[in-house]
Amino acid sequence: MGKFSDQIKRRTQVYDQRARAIARTAIQTTVNDMMTLRSQGGRLRWDTGFLANSAGAGIGQMPTGPSESPGGTVATQLTGLPLPVALLQWQPGQTFYWGFTANYSRFRESEDGFVRGAAEKWQGNVRDATRDAKARIR
Repeated sequence: MGKFSDQIKRRTQVYDQRARAIARTAIQTTVNDMMTLRSQGGRLRWDTGFLANSAGAGIGQMPTGPSESPGGTVATQLTGLPLPVALLQWQPGQTFYWGFTANYSRFRESEDGFVRGAAEKWQGNVRDATRDAKARIR
């Protein structure tokens, strides 16, 4: 390859790395906001832990799992894929989902807005992730 084509190839690689980093960082920030408990300044309630622990990621489809608490115990296992695993497996072009399987999650969302509140910050999260990726990936 000639010098010009090498430069084009390198710039394409940089832009691809940035795009992946931007998407993954913005998703991570948004999900972290969504999962921040009220006691820590967020909007997500914690009573038994079932709502928070019914959350998980899916690639190409919403996560599935139990919709009702096993009763009297705190749920301790996330539904779907854990966020770090899902972000490593996700590729651009695939739809990334983060969802809650608890049967009362829609009611809690309508009352507390933990998903809506996080989603409203998406554009800012992308802007911040873009600034970070440009500084780190050259």
